Amino acid sequence: MLVLCVCHGFLLDGKTIPPPTPGSVMTDEHYKFVMQFIFQERQSRLQLEEQMKQLQQQLYSTQTDLVNKMNALDHCSMAESNRVSGLLNRTNFLEDKVSVLTKTSDAIKLQNSQLQHENVQLRNDTKQLENDMSNLKKLQRVVDLQTMANLQNRTNHLEQEIQGTNSRQNLVISEANARKQDFIALFQKLQTMEYDVGKTLDTLNNKTYETENRMHSLEANFQSTNANVQKKLDAISNRAIFTASPPPGFVSASGVIPFRILKTNYGINSLSSLRNNGIFTVEKEGYYLISCFVNTNTPNADFDIKHNSTIIASATKHGDSGLETHAVTITAYLNFRDTVKVTARVTMYVDSAPDSMFTVMQII
Repeated sequence: MLVLCVCHGFLLDGKTIPPPTPGSVMTDEHYKFVMQFIFQERQSRLQLEEQMKQLQQQLYSTQTDLVNKMNALDHCSMAESNRVSGLLNRTNFLEDKVSVLTKTSDAIKLQNSQLQHENVQLRNDTKQLENDMSNLKKLQRVVDLQTMANLQNRTNHLEQEIQGTNSRQNLVISEANARKQDFIALFQKLQTMEYDVGKTLDTLNNKTYETENRMHSLEANFQSTNANVQKKLDAISNRAIFTASPPPGFVSASGVIPFRILKTNYGINSLSSLRNNGIFTVEKEGYYLISCFVNTNTPNADFDIKHNSTIIASATKHGDSGLETHAVTITAYLNFRDTVKVTARVTMYVDSAPDSMFTVMQII
């Protein structure tokens, strides 16, 4: 608790000081103190505004970073989607090709079956020709010999056809085996592509999950910071302050000096106690700056500032009956429903505004 007592126009050692000029409101020390306090209050507001600007810049930077990362993630997602789409197209192409190879393989198998059937037929014909040749050997006539020669030529022709058929059959089998190997290679490549696609999708899902978690965290931090800043701004904008003056007249000993003529007030809901008897009732707890100066011509006049019933500051006049201004300033912590008032120790005359004023201002 800081107590400052300032007197203008007199010394407490009993020496006579000329009274202040008419219209003087407060002492130079009191004015300097109030101006210093106002300057410090302004500095505090500027610091708070600077912190607000920094928080807004951090928020803007965070939002910009988040937007850039979201755009990068979108580009990555689009690239991965294009890659997946390409893989799916290639998979569809390979499936179509496999289908064509399957049909070709079935056709080759059918052709092979037909060739085997023809081969069996040719073997049966060969056996029949061999039997005919065996019978022809028993013939003695020329006609029979010619017939036998024709049969021999036919047999050779059939043997050549059988060899050609066997060659074509072997070629078909080779081609079928080659297509089979191609089909196996395509199937293995398809499995590899499916694995790559699944792995890419897992990576993309993990990145999306991490981004969502970070977005939730940033949103929570922003809301918390915004709430704290708003709370501080509300506390600053709702600080209580008033300045009042008394009507001119005498105040009895231990009586309350009736500072009930309000000059300025802000942030105070109920002013009835001030207007009725000059007593301030606290509505918001916190630290307050309390200042009072009284102009009086009563010799040896004294007045006190009381917090509830406790004296927290006093001012005293010594000397003649000339008008003199006495001032006192103090800071104190006030709780809800506490009272602050100015009381006279002795019966004394109190001048009105602007020579006598009472100011209470909430600091924190």
